[in-house]
Amino acid sequence: MFLNCDLYSILLLMSKKKPIFVSYIAKPLYKIFYANPRVRIIKKDDGLLDKIEGPALIVGNHTHSLDSIFTTLAMKPHVRWVAGAYLFKNKFLKFCIGDLATCIPKQQGRSDLSTIKAISSALKEGSIVGLYPEGTRTWDGNNMEINHKATAKMFRIFKVPVYFLSYEGAYDLHPRWADEKRRGILIIRLKKVLTTEEIENSSLAELTDIVKENLYFNHSQWQEKTMRPYPCKKGAHGIQRLFYICPKCHHAQTIYGKKNKVICSNCHTEDILTEYLSLKNESFGYSSLAQWNQFQKDYIKENQITFNPDKGDFFRKGVKDSFEMISKDYNCTLSTNSIEFKLSNGKIFIFEIDKIESMVLSVKQSIEFYYENQLYSFRLQGDLNSLKYFQKWEAYKC
Repeated sequence: MFLNCDLYSILLLMSKKKPIFVSYIAKPLYKIFYANPRVRIIKKDDGLLDKIEGPALIVGNHTHSLDSIFTTLAMKPHVRWVAGAYLFKNKFLKFCIGDLATCIPKQQGRSDLSTIKAISSALKEGSIVGLYPEGTRTWDGNNMEINHKATAKMFRIFKVPVYFLSYEGAYDLHPRWADEKRRGILIIRLKKVLTTEEIENSSLAELTDIVKENLYFNHSQWQEKTMRPYPCKKGAHGIQRLFYICPKCHHAQTIYGKKNKVICSNCHTEDILTEYLSLKNESFGYSSLAQWNQFQKDYIKENQITFNPDKGDFFRKGVKDSFEMISKDYNCTLSTNSIEFKLSNGKIFIFEIDKIESMVLSVKQSIEFYYENQLYSFRLQGDLNSLKYFQKWEAYKC
């Protein structure tokens, strides 16, 4: 017997508020086999997160690839997370995160009216929606660029309570650049509940200040205050994905990690990466990863740098809801004004950096960018640095 439309609508709405797969299968299994052996999740929320009733928004700083999953494990109510649109281009992932977990797709790095409409629709259904205004995870522990004013305007559009979360220790558990995961404590802290009354009665400037204050997170300051260790025998492995300029000799692509040592292969400067994710001796001139990262952001903006070609894993273009492969065998070179792809068949693609409309680094250091309204995606081989491409484009954008 077929369900009538009204009953089907009710069941669909119930599945979005508490999906069977997420609530009764995924959450218990993930707790047993992943979270519990590695991560101790502590909530600092006075019990409020378990009492949230939709419609509501949850926002926070984005530090770990599993921030949304950790929050889902820690909360009783179901949260519909906004996730990168690239995940929905894979049919299996689309089924898992879209149909089963009820996530909402968002094209990162671009204004996406369809996402706003989807969030609005979810809120009207009484859902709790979670999103990260940074759009992508931090590389050095501090916030990525956030458009605080645009975020404040979004809150005004939706006019629902907003819960600001802070993820403390998430970066230390697995820095974006690192090969090795750490074990330790993750604190999910509820920093503020922004009520609908506050949203309605605050000026845009006041609301923007609230957003700026409550989304701010500085890893170095947090570690100086807490001194919470996250030991790892190979803690510096993968550091070349973060650092592509040596502050001492200014050579490019010479930094690498060996156990817990950070080393420049050109000038042979060395330092120790501590269990607090700081540089012990300041041999490179910096104690925090964010300070070094800021140096190279400034350096790539102000100087012409010669980078060696990078070997790529794939180079694709977006076609409707999927990707079409261009090549799996190519070299990619970042120059002063362009990004050049040289395919194994001899074909060359050149993209002028100042004409790239948007760029975002996604999972496994893949890069997506729009050029002349066409979406492209490429990924370098695992140990190579993709961040320099984004920071070069970012320097042009500024």
